Amino acid sequence: MYYKKALFAFFLSFASMFWVQGQTDPVINDVSSSFALANSKEIAKYFGASVSISILNEESVYSKTHGEMLLKNFLDKNHPISSKVTQFVPSSGGGKYAILSLKCSNSDYRVSVSLKINADKYTITELRIDAL
Repeated sequence: MYYKKALFAFFLSFASMFWVQGQTDPVINDVSSSFALANSKEIAKYFGASVSISILNEESVYSKTHGEMLLKNFLDKNHPISSKVTQFVPSSGGGKYAILSLKCSNSDYRVSVSLKINADKYTITELRIDAL
């Protein structure tokens, strides 16, 4: 009897993990699709006046325009093939956090995106791209 309860508890915790990871969001889906299409302009529309960007360990705070240029250079150089939301976590206070798996022609990357709500609009406050 104990094993049945333990197995049932394990199954529920395992299933709930996939349920949470399976949840997505229109803004996150748009960002993920834009990465797959190498559309830096569409991603940058979610940038605020400034954004913290880290691309392969080069990190700084950039203006919206400069951040878009850096992202465009990265996407042009790496030729994205696909992007998939692997984790999505809505945070307290209306923020959002997601991890994307970005497959490119030369390598795969993990993209971390943090968004905050500002004047009824979500803005990317931090964007991080790390090699896998």
